[in-house]
Amino acid sequence: MNLALIGLGPHAKRIYLRFLLKHNIEPALIVDLVSQENAIRKYLGKYNLDKTVCIFVDDRHRDDLRLSKETESVLAKHIKEMGITHAIISTEPKAHFAYAMFLLKNNVNILMDKPITAPINVINNPVQASKIKSEYDLLCAKYKMQKAYNDKLIFSIQCQRRFHKGYTYVKSLLSEVVRKYNIPISYIDIFHSDGMWNMPDEFIYRENHPYKYGYGKLFHSGYHFIDLLTWIVEVNATLKDDKKINRCSVYSESYRPLDFVYNFNNQDYQKILETNKFSKLLLNRKQYESYGELDIHSIINFYNNKNLITNCSLNLMQSGVSRRSWIELPEDTYKSNGRIRHERLNVYVGPLLNIQVHSYQAYEAKERKAHGGHEPGDIEHFDIYIFRNTDLIGGKPFEKVSIADLYNVQDNSFIGYNEKAREKCLTDFIENISNDSDLLLHKQSIMITEMIYKSIIHEGRKMSSNFNIEESDALKEIVKVTDEDFNISPVYHKEKTTIRLGSRGIVLNDKGEIAVIYKKAKNEYKLPGGGLDSGEKAQDAFRRECEEELGCVVDITKELGTAIEYKSQENFKQLSFVYEARKVDELESNNLTEKEKAEGTEYIWLPKLQALKKMRESLEKLESSDYDSVYRTRFMVLRDVRILEYYINNV
Repeated sequence: MNLALIGLGPHAKRIYLRFLLKHNIEPALIVDLVSQENAIRKYLGKYNLDKTVCIFVDDRHRDDLRLSKETESVLAKHIKEMGITHAIISTEPKAHFAYAMFLLKNNVNILMDKPITAPINVINNPVQASKIKSEYDLLCAKYKMQKAYNDKLIFSIQCQRRFHKGYTYVKSLLSEVVRKYNIPISYIDIFHSDGMWNMPDEFIYRENHPYKYGYGKLFHSGYHFIDLLTWIVEVNATLKDDKKINRCSVYSESYRPLDFVYNFNNQDYQKILETNKFSKLLLNRKQYESYGELDIHSIINFYNNKNLITNCSLNLMQSGVSRRSWIELPEDTYKSNGRIRHERLNVYVGPLLNIQVHSYQAYEAKERKAHGGHEPGDIEHFDIYIFRNTDLIGGKPFEKVSIADLYNVQDNSFIGYNEKAREKCLTDFIENISNDSDLLLHKQSIMITEMIYKSIIHEGRKMSSNFNIEESDALKEIVKVTDEDFNISPVYHKEKTTIRLGSRGIVLNDKGEIAVIYKKAKNEYKLPGGGLDSGEKAQDAFRRECEEELGCVVDITKELGTAIEYKSQENFKQLSFVYEARKVDELESNNLTEKEKAEGTEYIWLPKLQALKKMRESLEKLESSDYDSVYRTRFMVLRDVRILEYYINNV
């Protein structure tokens, strides 16, 4: 494996480079900004990595949504010549999108820091806030396309609480009770304060964890806790029928640098920190008006239609207690600037179960030698309290579990349990293991993030949206058809398999009937859909096919998964993205191809079971046409039979 490390800032030095070297992996390529060249070469020299190939990108392009042609050309050349197969993206998040799109295009496995993207000015402009989801959707679309050709491709997001043994233990306990009793998680409270006290001038000049670009805490450490929230809420996916979550609402307020400099003013700096350094700067406090958030306070509710299922509160702070007592930034701004973490999770499963996580630091990471223990205030304090209604669900009425109970004795490389969780995500990546933080599994977290910012923009207005708790893996294989399904012996080929991408699925009308395509010349009944045109997105292709074959406009309501056909006799594989959609408008006519016209193509609306019966019966009566053999058509019909069976049984 040859790996590129894109971005060698404080986080990458402390986490990625440390753990890569621990696992005897030296980055083959490092990419950063021209302004960082001297510092990076000096740092690499300390670790005898001074011969590592480095590419330094012009700072003028640091925030571009696409890499410059020159940068793309240089990177592509090195990727090809050096055989780069994996890349870690650890830049300032404004650059995430550009590097991720480029690496996907070049079929490189990706591990990327949170947040997934960081559009500027998201706290002030609703158009910019909408880009949180639209940029994520573009990455997902590109990833799905590339993964269709290379099903081993990995795109993982570094959200370490998904791998933290304390939180995975909590989730397993919650899952057991919710699944057994069909009682939902009814309440979740998440609190986090990271003690990052910024001086007034730092708000202005900071590039690492900045505020001046119109975002703050939510894109710094806050995304971890939105993601923790949606990851915990996933437990409710096992609920039956009228308890299934299908809608959410978000109400949010923010506390921003402008608020902070009013509450901690120049007189306060003079009195408490004995400095007059900021007196002139604080004469113009309005300059902070557009800056991103320090704190976020949100009420997030999940419903089944109008019935409240889960009530959540999310309180994320950077204005909280700190150990900082100095005005100048130290060299290590990441862990030596007075930052102490306070973290709490409180979850109820109605009257049956309550689980609380308490993690409170009073000491900085640099004080680990004296205060690296597990008691309140110590650096590794992380206690789990479990309260049970024992007469009903069994177990102990109260149980306390320390994080040390869940991990083995640590070696000399240990730098924290959060970091152990990050290492787990990293080792999965370098071992080519697709894990629980795949890009496609962050859809709900992205949705909530966007809604929080939009609620703030609209001065606390409650934002509402549909919320499909089960829609988490759009590349889940739901159907596979091979020669063996027809008792045909497979043929093995040395040549590379031809791969084609398609889009198809279930289209419903107002009566709940589904659209079925009938081709008279072949006696074929199938679902609407077809192949993707060059450069076309899968959802756009399905909408186009519905307009052409059915003469109607559809709204896609669900991603169901993928359907695979492998015709070994022709060394041909088709991967289809499968959707549920609803007819929302009718066009004057459909727009069939000459092939479809020649085959006598028409469409009919049928109840689901009747449609399934027609399709099954046609399997035994298929005929060839001037365009397709019976061999090919049998694959198409059986594929669609199985799609409809899956839909009826699971959706």
